[in-house]
Amino acid sequence: MDFFRFLQTIMFCICIAGGFLFLSLSYAAPEIELYFQNRQTLIETEKMIEKLREKKFICQSQMEMLKRDPKLLQIFHDKMFNVYKKASPYPEPSEQDSRKAELILKELGDIKTEDKSRWEWLKFAGKGQNRKLLFICGALLIVTAFTFLGGFNPHSNPNLGSQDKLSSGKEEEFAE
Repeated sequence: MDFFRFLQTIMFCICIAGGFLFLSLSYAAPEIELYFQNRQTLIETEKMIEKLREKKFICQSQMEMLKRDPKLLQIFHDKMFNVYKKASPYPEPSEQDSRKAELILKELGDIKTEDKSRWEWLKFAGKGQNRKLLFICGALLIVTAFTFLGGFNPHSNPNLGSQDKLSSGKEEEFAE
């Protein structure tokens, strides 16, 4: 009998927790989705700011070098635009620049795929009909928990039998 009460208590807790989770998710799904979108935007913005700070530091150090030695301008020009003897309307990127571009494209691809698959369930839960369905399921879970699992069970209370005997004895006294 104790195992049955334990199992009943565990099922009651699971149903109540699930019901309240569904109710809260049905109520706050759009706000939660907005929170995670803002958080993702903040992370991307911080990454972009860090890249800009690195570029600013590089540009400032190059400007310092140019102030010290103006002849470096021609060297920077040649390295940046890959000026060779052959004339080309477009500069050819170096091997190192090509590798950097591939890494950046790979990082951007990873961010886009991660964003799509990560919070699909939240977008699904935020739609109007799905929110109503979550609310109904949560309410039904709570009602089910109180009705079938948390209700009054006369067979499990040993003191109830003695109270019934006392009350039936008093009724017999009044009947005489």
